[in-house]
Amino acid sequence: MNELLNIPDYYDQVRYEDVPFVREAHRQSLDVFLEEGWMLYGNYYYLRSIRDWTKPRCGLIPLRIRLEGFTFSKSQKKCFKKHVDLKTVVQPIQVSTIKSQLFDAHKAKFAEGSNDTDIHYFLNALAHKIPSEGLEINVFDAEKLIACGFFHLGEVAVNATYGIHDTTYTDRSLGAYTLLCEIDYALKQHKKFYYLGWMLSIPSVFDYKKRFNNLEYYDWEQLKWCELSRLTTDTRIKNS
Repeated sequence: MNELLNIPDYYDQVRYEDVPFVREAHRQSLDVFLEEGWMLYGNYYYLRSIRDWTKPRCGLIPLRIRLEGFTFSKSQKKCFKKHVDLKTVVQPIQVSTIKSQLFDAHKAKFAEGSNDTDIHYFLNALAHKIPSEGLEINVFDAEKLIACGFFHLGEVAVNATYGIHDTTYTDRSLGAYTLLCEIDYALKQHKKFYYLGWMLSIPSVFDYKKRFNNLEYYDWEQLKWCELSRLTTDTRIKNS
C-alpha cells in the first residue's frame, strides 16, 4: 500500500460523480453509499478514485474499520488518558461562527487547501439531519472549543464526515482524539463499521488512518472491501 496502486483508467473517467441528498434521516441509504465507496461532501455523496488536483497524481482509497472484535491499541488507550482533563461533549451538529473560524485556521495546515473553501463545503446547513442524523464531538479546554469531530449515523455504520482542531495545541493529538471518541461512540451504539474517509495510494499525511486494527480498504478493481494490515511503523509524513 505504500506504492502507487494500479487503478483502472476507466475509473478516472467514470468514478467521479456527485449525487445530491434527497431525503432527511435516511440512514439505510447512507449505509448503501458508504458500502460502495462513496463519501459525504456538503450536499452530495461523492465518488472518486483518483486525486489529480495535486501532484503526484495518485489513488483515493476509502477506508473503514470493521468493529466486530475491534480493540484499541496501547497507544490509542494512552491518547484517551492524555485528554481526560478536557471536557468532551456529544451533540447534534451545529455549524457556528466559532467552528467556522476554527476550520479556517485548521485548513491552513494543508498545502492543497483552497482559500475559497469554508466549513460549508463539508457540512451543509442541515448537517444535523441530512443525509442522516449528524452528531459532533466537541472538545473544550475550560470554556474554549479546541477540537470538533463531525460524523453521521447509518443503520449499521458511522461515517467520519470531517474533523477540525486548534493547531496551536502542539502537545496534544486532538485530531486523533476526536476520531477515537467517534469510534468509541460507534462501538457503544453496536455499529458494524466506522468509515474513516480515504487514504492515498502513496505515503501521505493521511497515513495515521492506517494505524487501526480491523482495517479494510475499498478495492476499485474488484469493487469490494478487502483487509488491510495495520501500519505499525511511525512514518511522520507531513505536508510541505
